[in-house]
Amino acid sequence: MMPFDKPLEAIAGPDVERLVDEREIESQHLDYKAKSYVATTNGHRDFLKDVTAMANAYGGYLILGIREDDANLGTPVTIEPVPDAASEKERLSRVALASIDPHIAGLDMRVIGTSAGEVIVVRVPRSGRAPHMVLLGAFNFWRRHGTNNNAMSVDEIGDAFLITGRRVEQGLELISRHQQTSSLAAGSFTSLCLGTLPLLHYPRPIDVTEPWANELLASPPRPTGEIGSLDRGIRPTTEAQYDEIVPALDGLVRRRRDAEHRFRFALGRNGLLSLRTSRILAGGLADPQEIHPKLLISLAVHFFRLSQALATHLGFEGELASYLSLENLLQPSPTALRPYVPRGEHEWHDRGEGVFVISEHNSVQTEPLIWDSAAESDGVARRLLDMVFNAFHFKAAPLFRDGRYDAQATSPPPD
Repeated sequence: MMPFDKPLEAIAGPDVERLVDEREIESQHLDYKAKSYVATTNGHRDFLKDVTAMANAYGGYLILGIREDDANLGTPVTIEPVPDAASEKERLSRVALASIDPHIAGLDMRVIGTSAGEVIVVRVPRSGRAPHMVLLGAFNFWRRHGTNNNAMSVDEIGDAFLITGRRVEQGLELISRHQQTSSLAAGSFTSLCLGTLPLLHYPRPIDVTEPWANELLASPPRPTGEIGSLDRGIRPTTEAQYDEIVPALDGLVRRRRDAEHRFRFALGRNGLLSLRTSRILAGGLADPQEIHPKLLISLAVHFFRLSQALATHLGFEGELASYLSLENLLQPSPTALRPYVPRGEHEWHDRGEGVFVISEHNSVQTEPLIWDSAAESDGVARRLLDMVFNAFHFKAAPLFRDGRYDAQATSPPPD
């Protein structure tokens, strides 16, 4: 059981002091060190061994600045502040970055102030890319067993590689199946389908009965504080149409209560976040119907920002797989897209040569994209959206500046 029930950034001095006050003994997930590691090759190797051993097992926390009882090893007795903790943290961060292969996604360290002084808390995620090797001196693989770190045998190393490969393969198969299911469920309406799945194995299913899960679907947060959300364009138009949140076999679903269920936002027990909506068309247009580029882009950007925020909240640190699909582009009538966002309403009616392109395909489905949960989510949205705009013979998606979504960015009309 993890010693903290909150993200690393939320851990404060009283949380660390509680471990000492309650004599929380070392475990599979918890290791104490009275001092930081000495700045020598041997000291750095000891640090790397402790970190990779946890990552290759079940993850956990390494706390520098807590002394154990000499008579009862593993039992904390007092906090011994780490001198110049900020500099020590930076040194150890550099060592980890340079001497662990592959890099442990989500490895994080924080200097935390207590009533006795500053300590360093290192959070080691359960890695989805294990096994990790120490690249300092002898190249070794380590794994934590109980409170001990042991060198991994050849069989253990081989099994770890097989498990990692199988986990990624199974995750990609799962999200690909979900993408196809969403495509079929889109019915006959032009729809945007999005999905993100953590490839890192989660130690337990998500309890979707917890209040935060209902809250997430009922009122999706805005991780960056910017205007725009997944609710945009999906509000009921009549009293007979309203959103309901209902349990499903694999999680929790928010959907539009109407005959077609043209909006579906869901959270699975395995961490799969998905969205299917037909609210992406520019209204009031004659055939061909036209996708509103700004609505398409802002929905995708916000979805991947939310996916990243959810991964952080749940402790999913590692690789995620995401897809983006446009469905029913030829039914009930051909769907068009333009390479820029019109500056005014009159431009929606400008049907000049080259202003927009009608789809040649009934669907545009990207291959699942694997990305690191610590990466810039806007970059993920940009890469998937570029594939969509490429399918309409345009060079790239608009409204991105320096790799980030910018709702105010202007895109000149095509030449």
